[in-house]
Amino acid sequence: RRAAELLALARTHGAWTRSELGELAQREAYALSCAGRLAQAADVYEQAAEHVDGDARVEVLRLRLEQLLRGGRLHDGLALSERVLAAVGVKLATGPGGIARHLGQRLGLRMRGLDFTPRDLATIPAPELRRVDVLYSVSSGLAFADPIQGRVAQNEFLRRALEVGEPFRVCLALGQEVAFRATTGTTADRDVEVVASRLKELARQVGHPHVLGITDASLGMAAFLAGRWGEARSYFEAGLRTFRDHGTGVRWETDLAEAYWLGAMVQLGELREVARVTPLLLRDAVERGDAFSQLILRSWRSNQAWLVLGRPDDAQEHAEAAVDPAQPAPALHFYYGLIARTQVDLYRRRGPDAWRRIDDAWPRLRREHVLRVQLIRVEATALRARAALAAAVGASGRGRAELLKITRGLADELIGE
Repeated sequence: RRAAELLALARTHGAWTRSELGELAQREAYALSCAGRLAQAADVYEQAAEHVDGDARVEVLRLRLEQLLRGGRLHDGLALSERVLAAVGVKLATGPGGIARHLGQRLGLRMRGLDFTPRDLATIPAPELRRVDVLYSVSSGLAFADPIQGRVAQNEFLRRALEVGEPFRVCLALGQEVAFRATTGTTADRDVEVVASRLKELARQVGHPHVLGITDASLGMAAFLAGRWGEARSYFEAGLRTFRDHGTGVRWETDLAEAYWLGAMVQLGELREVARVTPLLLRDAVERGDAFSQLILRSWRSNQAWLVLGRPDDAQEHAEAAVDPAQPAPALHFYYGLIARTQVDLYRRRGPDAWRRIDDAWPRLRREHVLRVQLIRVEATALRARAALAAAVGASGRGRAELLKITRGLADELIGE
């Protein structure tokens, strides 16, 4: 943060050439991203793009769209991603056609396999590397905002990374792939293990701290999505140690690992530790101006820290503060907030409010394919059943009978999972 402030002063008051201004702006934007200030980093990258041309401009715009997507500014990020992808000769199928494209890509990747021919970085043409890097920015940014579009981008990223054969980038692709494959739940265990084994082997060969940290965090995510909470916790802790001891430019990855580590702790019943750590992490995020970290820590499972402490008003305030009124919430961000607010309603014994809230949100969760992720489907279905049961407590007659019937049906769905 301090580095970004000093670089901003230098840019404002120094006498610089156009190229020097572009370099300073890129350094400032990078410093902001390291502090977790993704929105500000995106704006400064936009300014940097005005002072560079050609391939350098494409790279700066790639970094800008990465900040936009990771920060949840989907409208701006997707618009920019089309331009940047076009500049490197790639077109992704988005919207309704994305799912059909995704299925075709999966079949092609399954037939192709995960083998690749390792190539030295110096021997690979710059346009090929740039294409892979753009796809990484798009797929990683969409993964925790819009998982369906993120999956389409990930399929293309994995295929291109394997073709290029640069080991560092292949590790990044496999790290994302292991988490994406785990979204379908425990039925994908065998597929996940195939990718995980390949990733661990390659990460050991590369030996770079960034790759090792990403590998542990990705394996933690896969275990988390399969409901193996203890295993997930161990992997996240290992990944966080690597990020903190050796990492640079991994603030966003650290934010995610911290949030999902807390989510695993909730499932393990380590509520005292969750209630102790969450406010500390949030205070750090506020001091850094890290909006993305604040969003996740104030909502989803971390929000329960204030309920554990017996402070539902604080939990409600944090859930509301996680919403950016200036930006439409991406699918997963909307889901995080829904979980937090419904939990607060239930804590306050406002069963009818909890039921209306989650029942009204259900069509959007279906429409945006969020419920295709098994963990989300289980978590949301269980919460919906709890809300229906809580609403039935104060109901009578046909209304009560209908709510109890809905609760039983949802319970049967969970048994089926």
